[in-house]
Amino acid sequence: MINLNKVKLIHLPRITDNKSLMIFYSHNNVLPFKVKNSFFIKSKTYGINRGNHSHKKTTQLIICIAGKCKINVTNGKNKKSYLLNNLTKGLLIPPLIWCSQEYYSKNTILLCHADRYYDEKDYIRNFSEYLKKINV
Repeated sequence: MINLNKVKLIHLPRITDNKSLMIFYSHNNVLPFKVKNSFFIKSKTYGINRGNHSHKKTTQLIICIAGKCKINVTNGKNKKSYLLNNLTKGLLIPPLIWCSQEYYSKNTILLCHADRYYDEKDYIRNFSEYLKKINV
């Protein structure tokens, strides 16, 4: 069984002054992988639920760059939730963790970085199939 402790909240380095806030990260200083794919998800309304899948091999870092989103993760037995609501936190999600997102505000924007290129075959979109895959 995949240990939920492998899901980690990462605090992103920042520089701030009276004019701006800059968040910076790279493979060398924060990310445990080289980014091969990045994408944004923007909610059109609040209260929507997305995700509801796992990846077989892909690791992701999810950052909420606007709004507020709760990320729910499970390994089939245990569950955890994380609130992402600012630019200085990212959630690292390893392969074989089931993940869903609850968007708490209109126009929430998530930025996702992945260590693999997009491949539909890497997704497990059915929770029963997920449980079989991880032998729960």
